[in-house]
Amino acid sequence: MSEHLIDSLTVDISDAQREPGESGDGATTREVAASLLETGWRPPARVIDNPADLDALRVGSVIVSHGLVRQKVEHGMGSGWGWTSCGGMSVRSSAYVLEVAGPTVTLLWTPPCYRCGAVHDNADELCVRCEQAVRAEAGEQR
Repeated sequence: MSEHLIDSLTVDISDAQREPGESGDGATTREVAASLLETGWRPPARVIDNPADLDALRVGSVIVSHGLVRQKVEHGMGSGWGWTSCGGMSVRSSAYVLEVAGPTVTLLWTPPCYRCGAVHDNADELCVRCEQAVRAEAGEQR
């Protein structure tokens, strides 16, 4: 079970009227989140309607629209990456994908962080653990 998902779900279900970590029935919000995930609950898939948001996804991310699955891949032409359909030969820009497949696409999968294994959508975003590790490696302190 993903600790990162439990942590993010814990924040989502916390109630501002209660003490941090209390769910109201004696269980902590972390325990409630873990229980929900064990029963198979998953958060809704992210829907994207903006080329800039597609551009920001990590290489390897997978999207779907109207039954066509595409993956963000690296290539040696122009921008260095783009979207290709399964078995497809052409690599397309995010703007093209939304124009043809749009107006929205659904994010199915994002590769985990190479440093800690957490999943975060933005290719440039470091999770807290990674940021702390990078700072520690650089000898910086918060």
